[in-house]
Amino acid sequence: TSLRAWFISRTAVRNIRHGAPIQQGWRDHSFLIQGFMSFSEEKGSTETFGSLIDAVLDALEPHITLNNSCFDVSETEVRRIGVDMLGSLQCNICEMILTAREARAVVYTN
Repeated sequence: TSLRAWFISRTAVRNIRHGAPIQQGWRDHSFLIQGFMSFSEEKGSTETFGSLIDAVLDALEPHITLNNSCFDVSETEVRRIGVDMLGSLQCNICEMILTAREARAVVYTN
């Protein structure tokens, strides 16, 4: 069995008004990016997966504003690289985190 998969999920959202311009607020989004690839010592999967991680980081770099929808995006941080079980399959695993700040209009009502 062979596996190569990437998942992106939004893990947290925080509304911020303190320090924002009048009638505006910010919304911070936190994302978890997870990568999985079947592990095989004979086929050098760890090195291949390392190259794939670098390619994903390179692909994210020019889109650092998330297509101009966010103005303050953190640098992508790889917080875990390793080998672990995914169900019954031994896999190379990577976890990256990314946070993005979005400007939002705030409507005050009486």
